[in-house]
Amino acid sequence: MRFIRLMITVVASGLLVLGLGCRGTEPVVANTLDYEATQWLITGAIDEDALAVGAMLDLVMREGGIVDGMLFMPASITTRGNDFTARLAGSWIKRGDTIRFNEVSLTFVSDFDWILTPENLSAADSVDGSFYDIILTRMF
Repeated sequence: MRFIRLMITVVASGLLVLGLGCRGTEPVVANTLDYEATQWLITGAIDEDALAVGAMLDLVMREGGIVDGMLFMPASITTRGNDFTARLAGSWIKRGDTIRFNEVSLTFVSDFDWILTPENLSAADSVDGSFYDIILTRMF
């Protein structure tokens, strides 16, 4: 009887893992990954090294597709002319090597496709007439 229960557990676990692996959209992250912007260049309507003028973008990705973080943009790089701060709480999903964010604040972070490598998340896209080239580096 123990053997049968063990086999049922093994088979059920295998099917669960196989089924999750085949869907292809689940977050796959070991515990927690912390990222910090190490490059953020803006060209176009504004030409600026965002980090050099005090901008900040930090993300924490957790298992289960949970993301949290902070975005700060000084007035000199916003289209509104005043400082912008947002908490980046929400969710994320992985498809291939691309990460998409869905955060409550609805910033440009959720508009971009982020490319995942073992060390970085990177994105290059346009916002409000400016091109953003951003690299977030994994903090170990």
